[in-house]
Amino acid sequence: MNRREAKTVPVHELPTVLVVGCSRDFVDRCREGAAKTGAIVRATDLAGAETMASTCHPLAMVLTAKHYRDNQVRFDELAASAQSTLVQVSGEEVTQEELEGLVVTAVTEARRRRSSLPPA
Repeated sequence: MNRREAKTVPVHELPTVLVVGCSRDFVDRCREGAAKTGAIVRATDLAGAETMASTCHPLAMVLTAKHYRDNQVRFDELAASAQSTLVQVSGEEVTQEELEGLVVTAVTEARRRRSSLPPA
């Protein structure tokens, strides 16, 4: 099968974890946890969160507790509209083990929640 014959999967169908407003190093660390769930990681700055969430429909959105506190209503609404699980980390210095556990749990929870919804 060549590339033209291969089925293209739209970005919004890929299981995704969206990391919002974090450093490149932290995004790379999130990839390790997401990989354990078969999800990819996409990253955006704070200003692009709505656009990116509406484009990729992430299973989970990861952000620092400070970013969440600064705009709780915005992120709660964004997570609800994207049917995502919000993951708040105390800071980017969170241990890798804790980060991976939070990401895996969030993705699992979102998949369970989405599978129980009636088809759109």
